[in-house]
Amino acid sequence: MFNSKNEVHVKMARAFNHAVSKKENINTDGSINWNFVDGDVYLDMAQLIKDNSISQVQHYKFFDFLADAYCEANGIQS
Repeated sequence: MFNSKNEVHVKMARAFNHAVSKKENINTDGSINWNFVDGDVYLDMAQLIKDNSISQVQHYKFFDFLADAYCEANGIQS
């Protein structure tokens, strides 16, 4: 569960970090295939969404936050 509405679930942060590091989620030019990352993270979070521990709206709010933070930290323009 989330401690607050603004805190990313630890499982989601780990799933995101794993997904952006997977070779198959990185395009040949070195860019991230965000659709694949999204799919991997969503699959990892599916049980929490099913159990209503996180809504789909929250999932995508936090996914977008993590993606933006990743891009900013790595000098990637969105």
